[in-house]
Amino acid sequence: MELPLKELPEEKKHMLLFMMLLQQYEKIASMNMGELPNPVHNQKEVDLKSARFAVDTLQMLRAYTSGNLNNDTSEYLESLYTKLSGKLSTLVAEEEAKKADSDIGFPGKTEEN
Repeated sequence: MELPLKELPEEKKHMLLFMMLLQQYEKIASMNMGELPNPVHNQKEVDLKSARFAVDTLQMLRAYTSGNLNNDTSEYLESLYTKLSGKLSTLVAEEEAKKADSDIGFPGKTEEN
């Protein structure tokens, strides 16, 4: 797909490219949170460290672009960050709970179960 970037005013071109950048980080985070399959092997997987990197990058973009984006782009970035950081927090909490459960063990459970 070729975008008609040459025909757009510079500001619109930058906004479109910025939105595409945000969408790339959204896909990276979603893929590493197991919501989308990895395109390399078409399998869903969870890599919370990589998901954290993508969410942290969105947080950095929020800070660096604060006051420099139009309202629509700013609101999109804010909602995207809020959605992804919330999902990541939930996954991290679930992972920590699983780890705590395995460290403590359940009564009546043996390692063979």
